[in-house]
Amino acid sequence: MRLTIWTEIKNLVWLQWRLTVSSFRSGQKQDVLRILGYALLILLLVPGLIIFNALLIWIYRSLAPGPASEVVTVIMSFIIMMWLLTPASNTQLVEPFSMPKLFSFPISLNGLVLGSLVVNLFSVGFLAIIPFLISVSAGTIRSIPGILPTLIAATLFLAMLLVLKSLIDDVFDLIAEDRRLRAIGILVALIPVLFIVGGQFYVQTRFVIPNATSSTDFENFASSFGDLNSFIWNLRISRFLIWQPGGWLGRATGAAAVGRYDQWAAWTALLAVFVVLGYFAHRTMVSKLYFGELVRVQSKGQSSNKALKPAGPKLPFVALASSQALWAFLAADWRGFKRNPYTIRMAIGPVILGIMAVFFSSTMPGPASGIAALLGFTAVTTVTLSYGHNVFGILDNPGLGTVLLSPVPARWLLVSHNMLLTALVAAMSFGAGLLVAIVSRDPLAPLAALGAAMLIQLLTLSVCNFTAVLLPYKVDLEKGRAASNDSRTSVISVFAVLGGMGLLIIPVVVAFAASGLVLRTLIPGGVAAIVYAVAVYAGTTVFAGQLLEGRGTRVLAEIAGP
Repeated sequence: MRLTIWTEIKNLVWLQWRLTVSSFRSGQKQDVLRILGYALLILLLVPGLIIFNALLIWIYRSLAPGPASEVVTVIMSFIIMMWLLTPASNTQLVEPFSMPKLFSFPISLNGLVLGSLVVNLFSVGFLAIIPFLISVSAGTIRSIPGILPTLIAATLFLAMLLVLKSLIDDVFDLIAEDRRLRAIGILVALIPVLFIVGGQFYVQTRFVIPNATSSTDFENFASSFGDLNSFIWNLRISRFLIWQPGGWLGRATGAAAVGRYDQWAAWTALLAVFVVLGYFAHRTMVSKLYFGELVRVQSKGQSSNKALKPAGPKLPFVALASSQALWAFLAADWRGFKRNPYTIRMAIGPVILGIMAVFFSSTMPGPASGIAALLGFTAVTTVTLSYGHNVFGILDNPGLGTVLLSPVPARWLLVSHNMLLTALVAAMSFGAGLLVAIVSRDPLAPLAALGAAMLIQLLTLSVCNFTAVLLPYKVDLEKGRAASNDSRTSVISVFAVLGGMGLLIIPVVVAFAASGLVLRTLIPGGVAAIVYAVAVYAGTTVFAGQLLEGRGTRVLAEIAGP
């Protein structure tokens, strides 16, 4: 007996409900803690949404229709950008059903298409957006004839978000079988954050900071902008956001507020076209999934008839066999690093560091070299603290067991990981220093950033090598976080690195302070700090390598998981 589409939709909603309930009823300790965390989040989020949207209604009502539409454009555009970030964040309060797993059951294509849309209606993120659209409707309606047009535009925008969410899910289901395409998809989804961060820095640098520095108190600071309506209207941020649906909703509500229903019809029609085209695109993608047309990229094969070449030149003070093993380890680590889903989630780090370099060097007082050194420290925390504290679990080295059984000393595996992370930190810090040098015209900024980064890097790696051996844990590379039963170990590991860094940095601070106060120059203190950091790193790496040889089996078992 063939089920009707309505029955299929009800079954999918029931399935989503059962998945949600089951995810909270496993009885494990981490699930109880997760329930408590979600309950606390709801207690904070719901009142926060109510208060914030009440404030938005007051702002919309206080502004003229034109400036109010500008604020609507900014808020709705921000929501769309955050909506696009959901695949990268992978933070879900409820477990969604897997579309490909449903294809073996007697369910029609239409039932899947419409059912996925209905199920997304009850997602937490979608429900959290509804108050924002209520505030838009309540705040921008200025007359009785404008009620219906505003509600139509808001409803179409809500439908647009629903279709967009389904399209995002479809794309990642289509490329789920190809790791490289999935990584590219996550990187593309991360791009909108550049507009958020860059736009915030631009507004602060261009408008807020100049007025704040020239004002003596808050009243002068507020009055420096002049009339708020004029300020928002002259800023006209919608000029840069009109190409996407958030700008269309802002223009539609603004036109409805002043009775320009011809303009309202044009902008609302764009929303309607997006919804219709998005629905058919969603249907097409589900159809491809339904018939097994998954997307993959073809890898180029390489001939195995070529003569083997040395992995790299012989390193000084290192035996030939160990030198070649180190180069081979480094090549394997680089390949794994490029293919690692965890890496693509960190790809936004260098871009944000570059934005920070431009922003800080153009707004913060003080020498440019000091700002560059601070950015070098930030590069270390961005890369080494993220990877190094659990390098075996995060770099996803599937050959660890084979390496530990080989006659090559295990310390070279640690050195290989350290070299890769150090090269990344050096590139990021030097690039940030170059941006500081360009903005502030200080040629020493790149060297200051690189020197500070390398000094802190050696000390950080000295601690990370121990946590990687003593506190390894399994990481869900697709979700970018520790497995549920290893979350406590991950927290302990990170805090152990932070504590160890703090202790090891104390002699460096003392050396620089003594050099500056006694000798009136930082050069002797810098030389002493470098010698100290190299000695600490060399000694701890040898010791950590010996520990790895004895604990290799346990490390492998921990990162492999159950």
